[in-house]
Amino acid sequence: ALFVQEMPAANMGKKESDLQLRLGLPNQGVDYAFQVGTEHLQFVINSTQKALAILTDQIRALFDGEITDWSQASGIKGVVHPWVYSDNNELELILNRIIMNGEQISPSASIATDPESMLQAIARDDGAIGFLPSSWLTNTIQAIKLDNNLNAQLTFPVLALTKTNPQGPLGVFIACLQKDGNKSR
Repeated sequence: ALFVQEMPAANMGKKESDLQLRLGLPNQGVDYAFQVGTEHLQFVINSTQKALAILTDQIRALFDGEITDWSQASGIKGVVHPWVYSDNNELELILNRIIMNGEQISPSASIATDPESMLQAIARDDGAIGFLPSSWLTNTIQAIKLDNNLNAQLTFPVLALTKTNPQGPLGVFIACLQKDGNKSR
């Protein structure tokens, strides 16, 4: 039987599960890690807005509150409404590490509990900006064109982490998740 419980990675120890799926490398050592895919993160806005191309510093300024009106960063007019994830969410940890460089997120930012709620929030708010795994993109939102350096930093491995060398059904399950059978570390 397969039992699935979703929780922030920061709240789960290795002892609590036979398998964890994680975006990016874990903060602490793991016994076994198997790459089962890759995911690219995208900064997104509502699809009713005109397409944007902005720089890393502008992304940071949109999330830290330095830029409060879209006209300060683009031809769009209106109040910027940043959306983030809770502090322990691995997507939020990535934003803090790659974009924020120690800067605080704006107090006016709203919190989405997961990618689905982020997608819904951006889709219904013309002034919203957020970030999602690219697999969540729909026609209700659009990706922001980023500079090549930042864009390259936003692709991460999806890892299956185990505390023991997977045997039996767990090994078969991981093999099924992998695109080819040789992606392990």
